[in-house]
Amino acid sequence: AIIAILAAILFPVFAQARDAARKTSCLNNLKQIGTGTMLYVQDYDEVLYPVQYLYTNDSGQLCLRAWYNHYNYATTQFDPSQGLLQPYMKNVQIQDCLSAKGMDGGGTLTNSLLAYGLNSEYLQPSTGPVSLAAISRPADTILMGDAGNLSGTAPNFFVSRFPVLRRPSNPFRPNLHGRHSGFANVLWCDGHVKGHRFFNDTATTEIY
Repeated sequence: AIIAILAAILFPVFAQARDAARKTSCLNNLKQIGTGTMLYVQDYDEVLYPVQYLYTNDSGQLCLRAWYNHYNYATTQFDPSQGLLQPYMKNVQIQDCLSAKGMDGGGTLTNSLLAYGLNSEYLQPSTGPVSLAAISRPADTILMGDAGNLSGTAPNFFVSRFPVLRRPSNPFRPNLHGRHSGFANVLWCDGHVKGHRFFNDTATTEIY
Protein backbone atom coordinates (compact mmCIF):
# COMPACT_ATOMS: atom_id res chain seq x y z
CA ALA A 1 0.00 0.00 0.00
CA ILE A 2 2.86 2.37 0.84
CA ILE A 3 4.58 1.59 -2.45
CA ALA A 4 1.32 2.22 -4.32
CA ILE A 5 0.89 5.59 -2.57
CA LEU A 6 4.47 6.61 -3.33
CA ALA A 7 4.05 5.55 -6.95
CA ALA A 8 0.85 7.59 -7.24
CA ILE A 9 2.71 10.61 -5.90
CA LEU A 10 5.94 10.22 -7.85
CA PHE A 11 4.78 9.07 -11.28
CA PRO A 12 3.10 12.40 -12.13
CA VAL A 13 6.25 14.18 -10.96
CA PHE A 14 8.38 12.00 -13.25
CA ALA A 15 5.99 12.68 -16.13
CA GLN A 16 6.24 16.42 -15.56
CA ALA A 17 10.03 16.19 -15.43
CA ARG A 18 10.10 14.30 -18.72
CA ASP A 19 7.80 16.85 -20.32
CA ALA A 20 9.99 19.70 -19.06
CA ALA A 21 13.03 17.98 -20.60
CA ARG A 22 11.21 17.60 -23.93
CA LYS A 23 10.22 21.26 -23.82
CA THR A 24 13.84 22.29 -23.24
CA SER A 25 15.02 20.03 -26.08
CA CYS A 26 12.40 21.59 -28.36
CA LEU A 27 13.56 25.11 -27.41
CA ASN A 28 17.14 24.10 -28.25
CA ASN A 29 15.99 22.74 -31.61
CA LEU A 30 14.28 25.99 -32.49
CA LYS A 31 17.30 28.00 -31.33
CA GLN A 32 19.55 26.02 -33.68
CA ILE A 33 17.08 26.49 -36.54
CA GLY A 34 17.08 30.22 -35.75
CA THR A 35 20.87 30.32 -35.86
CA GLY A 36 20.83 28.47 -39.19
CA THR A 37 18.30 30.97 -40.50
CA MET A 38 20.46 33.93 -39.52
CA LEU A 39 23.42 32.35 -41.34
CA TYR A 40 21.27 31.66 -44.39
CA VAL A 41 19.98 35.23 -44.72
CA GLN A 42 23.50 36.62 -44.48
CA ASP A 43 24.38 34.60 -47.57
CA TYR A 44 21.27 35.72 -49.48
CA ASP A 45 21.22 39.49 -49.01
CA GLU A 46 19.11 39.21 -45.85
CA VAL A 47 16.21 37.59 -47.74
CA LEU A 48 14.46 34.64 -46.11
CA TYR A 49 14.21 31.25 -47.79
CA PRO A 50 11.36 30.56 -50.24
CA VAL A 51 8.52 28.41 -49.03
CA GLN A 52 9.29 26.05 -51.91
CA TYR A 53 11.38 25.83 -55.07
CA LEU A 54 10.12 23.69 -57.93
CA TYR A 55 12.68 22.20 -60.31
CA THR A 56 11.65 22.53 -63.94
CA ASN A 57 13.57 19.51 -65.27
CA ASP A 58 12.17 16.80 -62.97
CA SER A 59 9.54 16.14 -60.34
CA GLY A 60 11.65 17.46 -57.46
CA GLN A 61 10.60 20.21 -55.11
CA LEU A 62 12.93 21.84 -52.61
CA CYS A 63 11.72 23.55 -49.46
CA LEU A 64 13.06 24.74 -46.16
CA ARG A 65 13.20 21.29 -44.63
CA ALA A 66 13.58 18.74 -47.43
CA TRP A 67 13.58 17.66 -51.04
CA TYR A 68 10.54 15.67 -52.10
CA ASN A 69 8.57 14.52 -55.12
CA HIS A 70 6.29 17.30 -56.27
CA TYR A 71 3.65 15.03 -57.80
CA ASN A 72 3.12 12.57 -54.99
CA TYR A 73 3.54 13.97 -51.49
CA ALA A 74 2.26 10.94 -49.61
CA THR A 75 4.21 7.94 -50.86
CA THR A 76 7.33 8.96 -52.76
CA GLN A 77 10.77 10.25 -51.98
CA PHE A 78 11.31 12.60 -49.10
CA ASP A 79 14.87 13.58 -48.16
CA PRO A 80 15.19 16.01 -45.22
CA SER A 81 18.97 16.06 -45.57
CA GLN A 82 18.58 18.24 -48.70
CA GLY A 83 16.53 21.03 -47.11
CA LEU A 84 17.53 24.64 -47.74
CA LEU A 85 18.78 25.06 -44.17
CA GLN A 86 20.74 21.81 -43.95
CA PRO A 87 24.06 23.36 -45.09
CA TYR A 88 23.80 25.58 -42.01
CA MET A 89 22.44 23.02 -39.51
CA LYS A 90 23.88 19.64 -40.61
CA ASN A 91 21.23 17.98 -38.48
CA VAL A 92 17.90 16.52 -39.58
CA GLN A 93 16.69 15.50 -36.11
CA ILE A 94 16.36 19.07 -34.82
CA GLN A 95 13.45 19.60 -37.20
CA ASP A 96 11.31 17.38 -34.98
CA CYS A 97 9.87 17.85 -31.51
CA LEU A 98 10.02 14.97 -29.03
CA SER A 99 6.54 15.85 -27.77
CA ALA A 100 5.18 15.42 -31.30
CA LYS A 101 6.12 11.75 -31.43
CA GLY A 102 3.08 9.77 -32.45
CA MET A 103 1.30 12.74 -34.01
CA ASP A 104 -0.18 11.90 -37.39
CA GLY A 105 1.26 13.52 -40.49
CA GLY A 106 -2.20 14.19 -41.86
CA GLY A 107 -1.72 11.48 -44.49
CA THR A 108 1.27 13.28 -46.00
CA LEU A 109 4.79 11.88 -45.89
CA THR A 110 6.32 15.35 -46.07
CA ASN A 111 4.66 16.24 -42.76
CA SER A 112 5.64 13.10 -40.87
CA LEU A 113 9.03 14.38 -39.65
CA LEU A 114 8.18 18.06 -39.37
CA ALA A 115 6.88 19.36 -36.06
CA TYR A 116 7.44 23.10 -36.52
CA GLY A 117 5.22 25.32 -38.65
CA LEU A 118 6.65 28.20 -40.67
CA ASN A 119 4.85 31.55 -40.56
CA SER A 120 4.47 31.44 -44.34
CA GLU A 121 1.51 33.81 -44.78
CA TYR A 122 3.52 36.68 -43.36
CA LEU A 123 7.04 35.77 -44.44
CA GLN A 124 6.48 34.02 -47.80
CA PRO A 125 3.60 35.86 -49.49
CA SER A 126 2.74 35.33 -53.15
CA THR A 127 5.28 37.99 -54.12
CA GLY A 128 8.13 35.91 -52.69
CA PRO A 129 10.06 35.68 -49.41
CA VAL A 130 10.51 38.90 -47.48
CA SER A 131 13.76 40.49 -46.37
CA LEU A 132 14.68 41.06 -42.75
CA ALA A 133 14.52 44.80 -43.39
CA ALA A 134 10.85 44.46 -44.33
CA ILE A 135 9.97 43.02 -40.92
CA SER A 136 9.27 46.08 -38.81
CA ARG A 137 9.00 44.21 -35.49
CA PRO A 138 11.17 41.07 -35.73
CA ALA A 139 11.05 40.42 -31.98
CA ASP A 140 7.23 40.30 -32.21
CA THR A 141 6.93 38.33 -35.46
CA ILE A 142 6.88 34.54 -35.40
CA LEU A 143 9.30 32.72 -37.68
CA MET A 144 8.11 29.24 -36.72
CA GLY A 145 6.84 27.30 -33.76
CA ASP A 146 5.15 24.16 -32.46
CA ALA A 147 2.38 23.56 -34.98
CA GLY A 148 -0.77 21.49 -35.04
CA ASN A 149 -3.49 21.10 -37.64
CA LEU A 150 -7.07 20.03 -36.98
CA SER A 151 -7.56 17.07 -39.31
CA GLY A 152 -10.29 14.51 -39.92
CA THR A 153 -14.04 15.00 -39.97
CA ALA A 154 -16.55 15.57 -37.20
CA PRO A 155 -16.82 14.06 -34.69
CA ASN A 156 -13.47 12.36 -35.24
CA PHE A 157 -11.15 15.34 -35.38
CA PHE A 158 -7.50 14.89 -34.42
CA VAL A 159 -4.41 17.08 -34.27
CA SER A 160 -1.83 16.34 -36.95
CA ARG A 161 1.51 17.78 -37.96
CA PHE A 162 1.75 20.56 -40.51
CA PRO A 163 4.78 22.49 -41.80
CA VAL A 164 3.20 25.98 -41.91
CA LEU A 165 1.17 28.26 -39.68
CA ARG A 166 -1.99 30.06 -40.73
CA ARG A 167 -3.89 32.97 -39.25
CA PRO A 168 -5.26 32.16 -35.78
CA SER A 169 -8.73 33.37 -36.80
CA ASN A 170 -9.18 30.14 -38.78
CA PRO A 171 -9.64 27.43 -36.11
CA PHE A 172 -9.32 24.49 -38.54
CA ARG A 173 -6.03 25.42 -40.14
CA PRO A 174 -2.48 24.99 -38.81
CA ASN A 175 -1.87 27.00 -35.68
CA LEU A 176 0.40 27.01 -32.67
CA HIS A 177 0.04 23.80 -30.68
CA GLY A 178 0.41 23.90 -26.90
CA ARG A 179 1.82 20.40 -26.58
CA HIS A 180 4.24 21.20 -23.75
CA SER A 181 1.76 21.20 -20.87
CA GLY A 182 -0.18 23.99 -22.51
CA PHE A 183 2.87 25.85 -23.84
CA ALA A 184 3.90 26.26 -27.46
CA ASN A 185 7.57 26.93 -28.20
CA VAL A 186 8.11 29.79 -30.63
CA LEU A 187 11.09 31.02 -32.67
CA TRP A 188 10.85 34.72 -33.43
CA CYS A 189 12.33 36.58 -36.39
CA ASP A 190 15.07 38.18 -34.30
CA GLY A 191 16.33 34.69 -33.39
CA HIS A 192 15.10 34.43 -29.79
CA VAL A 193 12.97 31.49 -28.64
CA LYS A 194 10.40 31.28 -25.89
CA GLY A 195 7.56 29.10 -24.65
CA HIS A 196 4.17 30.77 -24.71
CA ARG A 197 1.00 29.74 -22.93
CA PHE A 198 -1.52 28.49 -25.46
CA PHE A 199 -5.18 29.47 -25.11
CA ASN A 200 -8.14 27.97 -26.94
CA ASP A 201 -9.71 31.38 -27.38
CA THR A 202 -8.54 32.49 -30.84
CA ALA A 203 -8.57 36.13 -29.74
CA THR A 204 -5.68 35.39 -27.38
CA THR A 205 -3.57 33.37 -29.83
CA GLU A 206 -2.89 36.14 -32.29
CA ILE A 207 0.63 36.79 -31.06
CA TYR A 208 2.10 37.13 -34.55
